Amino acid sequence: TIVVRDGTYLENVDVNKRLTIRSENGFASTIIQAAKSYDPVFEITADYVTICGFTVEGADIWRYDGIKLKADHCSVLNNKILNTNYGIDLYRASNSNTISDNTISSNMPSSHCGIHLACSCNNNIISRNTISNSDKGIYLACSNDNIISGNTISNNDDGIYLCGSRNNDIRDNIFVNDGLFVRSSYDNTVESN
Repeated sequence: TIVVRDGTYLENVDVNKRLTIRSENGFASTIIQAAKSYDPVFEITADYVTICGFTVEGADIWRYDGIKLKADHCSVLNNKILNTNYGIDLYRASNSNTISDNTISSNMPSSHCGIHLACSCNNNIISRNTISNSDKGIYLACSNDNIISGNTISNNDDGIYLCGSRNNDIRDNIFVNDGLFVRSSYDNTVESN
């Protein structure tokens, strides 16, 4: 476990071994700003990593991320992600991860999505996140068997967008000024407030 003390850090952090990285006193006190706006602030390529309690910002070039996961069994918890092109990006068969209790918001006109799952990212839990002001709040592309529950999704062009995705369980989410869009996706369970 690495405990990061209060402060503002100018970093792009690559995590390639099993670790817990957490702030000492939560995201209000510990800010990680991208040193390079064209790289993810955190890029995780090892399984069983936990990232907890940071404000993450500044990866604002097209297709770059606050937190990019290319791994399995990771947890991204209690972070505040601001002004990134993709807030949290699960990429190419990142499976069985937990993304919970994060706040993701952007004021960028080009911000693509809050949480993105693409290319067979399966069996993930996306819960209790607050997502606002993006093109798509949560975007699933060709990703199956995920649980998306208890999220508050507001002021996005599309709240949750499914494309080519099956057998996802989508329930108890709150939509404000956006909603659910489904394209070429089948056998999903959808129950929303």
